[in-house]
Amino acid sequence: MDLCPRLAGGLLLVAGGISLGGTLANRPNFAGEIADLPPMSAASAVAMILLGSALLLCSSATPLALKAGRAAAWSAVLTGLASLLWSSTPVLPGPGGPESLRWLEWLGIMGVALALLLVKSRRGLRLGQGLALMAVLSFLVVSLTFLFIQTPSDAPLVIGQLGLLEAICFLVASWGVFCSGRETGLMALLHRDTPGGQAARRLLPAAVLVPITLGILRHFGQVYGLFGTGFGIAFLITTGVGIVSFVVWHTALRLDSVDAERRKLDETRARSEARLRMAEKVARLGTWDWNITDDSLEWSDEAFHVYGLPTEAGPPRTEQFMQMVLPQDREALRQAFRESLQGVKPFALEYRFNRPDGRPIHVLVQGEVLRDEDGKPVRMRGTAQDVSEKARLQQQLHQAQKMEGIGRLAGGVAHDFNNLLTAILGYTELAQKASAPDSPAYRHLAHVRQAADRAAALTQQLLAFARKQIIEPKVICLNDVLSSMDKMLRRLLQENIEIVTLPARGLWLVRVDPTQIEQVLLNLAVNARDAMPHGGKLVLETGNAALDEQYCASRPDLRPGEYVVLSVTDTGSGMSDEVKSHLFEPFFTTKELGKGTGLGLATVFGIVKQAEGHIAVYSEPGRGSMFRIYLPRTAMPASTRHISDNIDKTRGGTETILVVEDEPMIRRLIVDTLSSLGYTVLEASNGEEALTRAADISQPIHLLLTDVVMPRMGGRKLADALMASRPRLAVLYISGYTENAIVHQGELDAHVEFMHKPFTHAALTRRVRDILDARAGLTE
Repeated sequence: MDLCPRLAGGLLLVAGGISLGGTLANRPNFAGEIADLPPMSAASAVAMILLGSALLLCSSATPLALKAGRAAAWSAVLTGLASLLWSSTPVLPGPGGPESLRWLEWLGIMGVALALLLVKSRRGLRLGQGLALMAVLSFLVVSLTFLFIQTPSDAPLVIGQLGLLEAICFLVASWGVFCSGRETGLMALLHRDTPGGQAARRLLPAAVLVPITLGILRHFGQVYGLFGTGFGIAFLITTGVGIVSFVVWHTALRLDSVDAERRKLDETRARSEARLRMAEKVARLGTWDWNITDDSLEWSDEAFHVYGLPTEAGPPRTEQFMQMVLPQDREALRQAFRESLQGVKPFALEYRFNRPDGRPIHVLVQGEVLRDEDGKPVRMRGTAQDVSEKARLQQQLHQAQKMEGIGRLAGGVAHDFNNLLTAILGYTELAQKASAPDSPAYRHLAHVRQAADRAAALTQQLLAFARKQIIEPKVICLNDVLSSMDKMLRRLLQENIEIVTLPARGLWLVRVDPTQIEQVLLNLAVNARDAMPHGGKLVLETGNAALDEQYCASRPDLRPGEYVVLSVTDTGSGMSDEVKSHLFEPFFTTKELGKGTGLGLATVFGIVKQAEGHIAVYSEPGRGSMFRIYLPRTAMPASTRHISDNIDKTRGGTETILVVEDEPMIRRLIVDTLSSLGYTVLEASNGEEALTRAADISQPIHLLLTDVVMPRMGGRKLADALMASRPRLAVLYISGYTENAIVHQGELDAHVEFMHKPFTHAALTRRVRDILDARAGLTE
C-alpha cells in the first residue's frame, strides 16, 4: 500500500474523530482547545472520517477493501450533498444552521471524494489527479492565508467560511488523493528511475518548501519589526535565488552523474551486444522470436545471414518461410512446431532450407514456448544454426563407415571364395595333365579353368577394394606410368576418342605399386570410354600440389602436405549427385546388364586408399567427369627395375615339407601335388596338430607350408613355435587374405615368403623349389 494516502487517511480519522468526540461530549470546541484552533462542525467531522476511511481502504490491494473504500467516498459525497440541500445558504452566505456545512466546506468534501473515485477508476485517473491537484493548491492558499492574517476577521469573505483546522484537513485529504495514483498518471514521473524522475524528486520539494519558508520568514520578520518592507523583499528574492540555484546546480550535477552512468551502461551493453553478434556470427547462430498471437517474427542479423535473406525486407511470414524449406522436411517441421506448442516435447529439429542464392543448407533450430497464465502459448523464441558443415562431415563419416563395412564383407567373401578357387584351379590343372590334349574332357576342363581364372580376377578386385591385397610398392614417377600405358589405352579405346596426355615437368616421386597404378588408369579409362559412346576427349594429366590445413579440413582422409596429382578427365555424360554418392560401392553400376561388374571404380578406390591417397570426383550431368587422385610425395630415391629370369623350376625334390591347411580340399591338393614330385609331405589341419606331428619325428623338416588364418592357432604363431626348435626351417605362407599377421599396410613383413590364393600347380611347385634352393644355398 502507498504511504502518503495511508498517512493522510490516518490524520483525517484522528482529526475528525477528535472533533466528533468533542461534539458528542457536549464540548464542540474540544479540538480547538487541544490544538488552539477554531472548532470543526460535526458534519465536517463526519465527512473527514469518511474521507480518511476511503483513503485507507482504497490504498489496500484487496478487492473487498477497495469496494468498501469507494462506498465510503460515495458516502462523503452524499453527506456533502445532503448538507447542501438542508442548508438555506445564499450564493455568498454567512453561517447557516448550527450543523450546516458552509458552501466551501461541502464543495471541498464533494470535490475531494469525487477526485478519489476518479483516481481509482480506469478511465478517470488523470481527471481525478487534476481535481486533486487543484484542491491541493486551493486549500494551500486557504491555510497560508490563515497563517499570515492577524485575526480571522481579516480573512476574505469566501475563505472566512472555513476554519484553519478544516483547511488543513482538506489540504491533507486532497494531497492523499493526488498521491493515490503513483503507478500511472501525473505521479508516475516521481517514481520513475529516469533523469526526469530524479529531477522531479529533487526539484519538486524545493519548489514547494522554498517559497513557503521564505514567505513565512518575510511575514514574521516584518510583524516583529526585524526589517522593513524593502529589505524583506530583497531578502526574499536573494534567498530564493540562492536556494533555487543550489538545488538546480546540485540536481544538474546529479543528472550529469546519472548520464555518465547511463553512457557507461550503454557502452557496456553495446560491447555485450557486439560480442553476442560476433559469437552468433562465429557459431553461425541466429536468434528468432515468434509472436504467435499476430504471427509476426523478429530475427537477429545473423538469422538473416543464416537464411541468406535481406534484412531490409524483414522476416518472412510463416507460410512464406515454409515454402523455402525443402518439401521433404516441411511436414516434419510443422509437426515439431505442433508438438512443442502442445507441450509434448521441446522444439528441436534439423531440416534443409533453400537459400535465395540457390544453396541448400542444413539448419538446426531449437526453441522454447512462452505461455500466459492460462497455459495458452503466446510466444516462441529460439535459435537457428547453420550446421551444413557438420552435416557434410557426418555424411562423409557415414560414407566412410559404410565403405569400411562393405570392405570387410568383401574381404571375407574373397577369402572364402579364394579357398574354393584354389581347389578348383588345382584339380582342374591335375585333370588336364591326365587327359589327352585333343580329348573333349581336356577342352571342357579348359573352359572350367578359364571361368575360374575370371572368378579369381573378380576376387582380386574385391581384395583391392577391401585393401587386403599384397602390394609391392616402388618409388616411381607417374609420368613413366602414363608413357608405358599410352599404347595400351589407345588400343583399348575407340578411334573417335581423343587421348591427350599432359605430363608435368619436375614431377615429384611417389611410392606405390606400379601394377596397381596401371590398374587404376585402366579402370578409369574404361569408365570414361563407356561414358562417351559417341566419342569425345580423354585427358590424362599429372601435377604437384601442396595441400594446406584449410583444404584438408573438409576432407578427413587427407592430411596437409605435398602430393602428386593424377587427373583423368572425360567429356562424357557426367553423373548426378545421387550416382556420385554410390560411385565407389562394389557392384554398383549404371551400365546395362552384362556390360559391367560394378567393381572397376571400387577397385580404384581401394588401391588409392591402400596407397594412403585420396580420390576426388567432380561431375555434373552432361558436362563430363574428372577424377583427381592425390598420392603422397616421397623423398626416397627411385627404384631400379628387377628383371626376373624365366628358368623353369617345376622340378621336384626329396625334402620334407609340413603342410598345414584347415580347408581339407586345398590341403589334399597341395599334398598330392608335392608328393607327385618326390617330396616327403606331412599334413595337419591346424597349428596345434602341426606341433604334435613335428614333435613326433626326429628327421629335419625343410619347409613349413602353412595357411595364415586358421582356427585355434594361426600360421604366424605356428612358424614362430617351430622355428624356436628348428631355426633353419623355411616357411611359405598361403592365404586368401592375411589380416595383419604377416602384412602391414599391404606390405609383407621383411623376409616373409607368401603366395596368394588361388594359385596354379605350376606356380606352387616353382615357388617351393625356389625357397628350398635358397635355403640350401644359405646352409652351404
